[in-house]
Amino acid sequence: MQGVRAIVRAGVLAGTLGGALMAVVVFRLTLAGTPESWQPLRAMAAALLGEDALAGGAFAMLVALAIHVVTSSAWGIAFAWLAGTRPRGVASVGLGVAASLVIMVIMTFGVLPTVDPILYEQAMLGLPSWIVAHVTYGFGLAIAPAIRRSTARSDEATTRALPAAVQAP
Repeated sequence: MQGVRAIVRAGVLAGTLGGALMAVVVFRLTLAGTPESWQPLRAMAAALLGEDALAGGAFAMLVALAIHVVTSSAWGIAFAWLAGTRPRGVASVGLGVAASLVIMVIMTFGVLPTVDPILYEQAMLGLPSWIVAHVTYGFGLAIAPAIRRSTARSDEATTRALPAAVQAP
């Protein structure tokens, strides 16, 4: 059970960090501070709200942020599970970036055309920015192995500190 907890914790933290970095990059690359800078979020919300999301509004933005956080975290958990605890330093960053590009291909060409054709169309129009944003996501993913190692050490220390009668078999 502790192993699953470490994977989920590492994946959620790394995926959320990567997703936040990705969002900042997209915002900066799409004329930050202008109405167009919010267009990627509106397009993301279109997956659930349809074309009405393109008009914007607080609800559409919240829906888009929820989609982005959940998706980023889910991919982060998958990465944390697959990457394990061994990658360190540059190897971890390289693995995170490689995984982010694989995730980009799966999501862009396997998921978006069906689930969110509006975001797919915008991604294709701004493909270089889309790639840069996903590479940035990979930098966030890269911390997952370190978080797993840290969580495992923390769980071991807690288990050792508990009286034998309280420890799970």
